[in-house]
Amino acid sequence: MIDCSAIRLRAFTLVELLVVIVNRQSTALTIWTPIAIMWIIVWLSHSATAMTPEQVAIYFPVAHSARDESRRNVKYDLEKPDGWKRFVATSVQPILDTGVKTIQLHNPGGHKLTEKNMRFRQFSLAQEEGFDFINDFTEAFKPIVDSGVRVIAYVGSPDDMDRLRGEAWQKAPPEELAGLPQLVVREFRHIRAAGVCLGLDNVTTKGPESLSWWIANEEQARGRRPVVEMTARNDARHWWGPGFDQLALFRTFSPRHMEGTSRSFVRDYPQLGGGDWYAGTTFVLFRQIVNFKTGKLEGQKFSLWRDATPVVGWWNAIRRRDSVNKIVPMMHPDVFQRLVKQDLLKELAN
Repeated sequence: MIDCSAIRLRAFTLVELLVVIVNRQSTALTIWTPIAIMWIIVWLSHSATAMTPEQVAIYFPVAHSARDESRRNVKYDLEKPDGWKRFVATSVQPILDTGVKTIQLHNPGGHKLTEKNMRFRQFSLAQEEGFDFINDFTEAFKPIVDSGVRVIAYVGSPDDMDRLRGEAWQKAPPEELAGLPQLVVREFRHIRAAGVCLGLDNVTTKGPESLSWWIANEEQARGRRPVVEMTARNDARHWWGPGFDQLALFRTFSPRHMEGTSRSFVRDYPQLGGGDWYAGTTFVLFRQIVNFKTGKLEGQKFSLWRDATPVVGWWNAIRRRDSVNKIVPMMHPDVFQRLVKQDLLKELAN
């Protein structure tokens, strides 16, 4: 929403400035009037396009909220009575109260470092280890979804399910495939019951024969648009681009991920055929700490939960490069709160 009061104030400032200039010599009028007008236009434009909490997504790292492999690296007591409701009340609701309308739960069933990749069966794995992380998940998040907030549960990829890796499941004997759809759906039935969207990890090489593709389309058809994590690569056909929202980590982010109509994109990724690469939303994720391993910022480390200032420059550079596609910053609650505390949110270009 445009801050009309700010615009009125800036317009009034313009009038004052012009009056002062007119009262001076004509030379001053000739020199300074265009400069003053350009300055005020930029100021007004900035106010009109400043970002609001509603246009920011927040991710909650449920897994790796603690360093404790014995609890699947989850610090919250989600397995206790009303565990998820308590999580919502203490962690989620304060963020929603600011006006945020999109949140993501990162590995809500926990994750162990020994598991390497995120596990689609994370809730079942937790159950086998004695933790009922399903608990009251549906009851806690359905009211939030019903209120108009988009909730995403980032749970890995079903293609990592033991014997079902990659596209091997398509070649399995019919008797092994008979209950497969039910098996996959059973892993996230509580997520589906809450109306929560799926977030699927590392689907870049997963084609239309994969379980990830199948379940993403199943959810899409039911009005729960999935978010998929992928990048443009020459060794992958990229079936996902036009149909789904995508997630990119800022440290590895490149505008080429969405610039499907640019000459360089068509040249470097001819198998994509050009066109609108990502028709949906691209979420660019900012962690608490960003540690660059390559690129211009290689070797530099930023603790954004202490000082979120770098986000402004990074984000606005993205928007200057691509002002057409729908790109949304997704950040850790601590980074978001630091942006608000430093009064920097309004500096992010919408």
